[in-house]
Amino acid sequence: MTIKQKLGIKILMGVLGALLLLIPFAGCAAEAPEKPIVFGYGGWDTCQWMCEIAGFITEHGYGYEVEYAPATNVAI
Repeated sequence: MTIKQKLGIKILMGVLGALLLLIPFAGCAAEAPEKPIVFGYGGWDTCQWMCEIAGFITEHGYGYEVEYAPATNVAI
């Protein structure tokens, strides 16, 4: 194998590697949902506290509308 062939293979592998890293992020810019995201929490104070933090991050960091729903049984 010549030096040109080895260099061509290295360039090809670099381009393919870059594509494999970038393709999964191609569709990540989704629009905000029309309905608000609802965080449900049980009767424990720690659940409410964690939901409030997650809601704050979701609302201020990602720009989604957030609602909180107290519940007795919350699906996790």
